[in-house]
Amino acid sequence: MKFLVSGIKKQAIGDYPGLTSITIPLGGCSINCKNCDYADFEEVDFEELKTLLDERGSKSIFISGCEPLFNKDECDALARLAKQNNMKVGISTHGLAVENLKGLVEAGLIDFIRLEICAPLDHEKYSKRLNISAKMLESIKASIGFVRASGIDYEFYTKLDNELPSGYIKEIYKQISPAKTYVLDIHDLDHSQIPKFIDFANDKTNVMLRFWNNSWRDL
Repeated sequence: MKFLVSGIKKQAIGDYPGLTSITIPLGGCSINCKNCDYADFEEVDFEELKTLLDERGSKSIFISGCEPLFNKDECDALARLAKQNNMKVGISTHGLAVENLKGLVEAGLIDFIRLEICAPLDHEKYSKRLNISAKMLESIKASIGFVRASGIDYEFYTKLDNELPSGYIKEIYKQISPAKTYVLDIHDLDHSQIPKFIDFANDKTNVMLRFWNNSWRDL
């Protein structure tokens, strides 16, 4: 079995909460986003990944990519391999393949879900941030509801950058409530904009800010 992988982090921090992880970003997503972080990928044999998990001795695996759940069989194989190694399994998703997410969770293969919400749940607003159809937005909404009710540890998050209208955060927060955790990820954001997001988070026990720096994610 061949996997399309966009750079493996062999000992990442910040992906699986509280644990270092082997982070495997799956490539081959069909969304074709601008400035995609996972556009360059290589073929990796399953046996190579099996050897990596056997040798590294990590306590978790984190499956990422733009939308790894488009690769249902690969996600299933990686999660089952991790479970055989007594590892926790986390996954990052946009919520674009809700049935595939449900299948993994209901099979007991997922321990943590990180779901990115790019904009308020309105197709006109969302499609300006992520190249999705109206049908895909319905999958995102269904994924949000499923994750909240699943009993699985999770976080919802939104990347903050200079192109995101600040008013969107209040809309998103209202639409995803009640949420266990909502993270505001500060990426390419003018520092003068940060105080208003701090003010937004201050009176909410389930909102946190995260300053994201890819340089420290792999040891």
